[in-house]
Amino acid sequence: MNPIVLTLASSDPSGGAGLQADLKTFQAFGAYGMSVVTGLTAGNTEGVRDVFAVDASFIDQQIALVIEDILPHGIKTGFFLDSESIGSVVRRLRMFSDIPLVVDPVLSTKRGDQIAADMVIQALIDDMIPLAHLITPNLKEAELLTGISVEDERSLKKAVKRLLSLGCESVLITSCNLIDDENAVDYFADSNSHYWFSAPKLQTTDLHGTGDTLSAAITILLAQGIEIRSAIQTAKSYVHKAIQSAPGLGRGLGPLNHRILYESIRES
Repeated sequence: MNPIVLTLASSDPSGGAGLQADLKTFQAFGAYGMSVVTGLTAGNTEGVRDVFAVDASFIDQQIALVIEDILPHGIKTGFFLDSESIGSVVRRLRMFSDIPLVVDPVLSTKRGDQIAADMVIQALIDDMIPLAHLITPNLKEAELLTGISVEDERSLKKAVKRLLSLGCESVLITSCNLIDDENAVDYFADSNSHYWFSAPKLQTTDLHGTGDTLSAAITILLAQGIEIRSAIQTAKSYVHKAIQSAPGLGRGLGPLNHRILYESIRES
């Protein structure tokens, strides 16, 4: 049976990030995707102009009705616009601690600008991250979550140690270009081990939604029972090929080609 995966994320009308990217990735991996809308954005590949938070009680109703009817094998979270929404989601997630949970703490833009309110960051730290099987912040987001300025490998590992102390089982910090500027490098750690993931850096601006896509792919593979390091490596290969074959749309950071199929990744 193909996995059933649920994303709790905001909408991206340009289709390259947010819950749209998650659902496209689920489809590419042969999973059945479901979504709970946590917020709305008005924007495109050039950036976000406005946001609208979905009421926390309505988010709670969405989750309750979906899960009581179709129980997912994996859950992923994305962008939240207020702490009340996080509180509503956390109350539900605590009932399903045996389902793999991947938390993608969307706190900053690709350009490094903070987009999440301080109260949202604190709610993630206090309530959601402790429930996570894996969190996938980029370098800037790791700094926002820990208060540690990451400038080298030593400070990176210090930030990871701080993130693990929040209660999550494992951490994947993406876009560690301070370590190796020639490759796209990610750093994984749990309480027992650490591991570097690397792929050749592609000279392109078609990078819209890479973080969402990576975490969505990992969620599916964890839902299938695949070991976490293998899941990360396969997901990273998927994102790499999706960037390579991007359709070249938009005037800003273009979307990926989510139609690359999981089978083609396994066969390569």
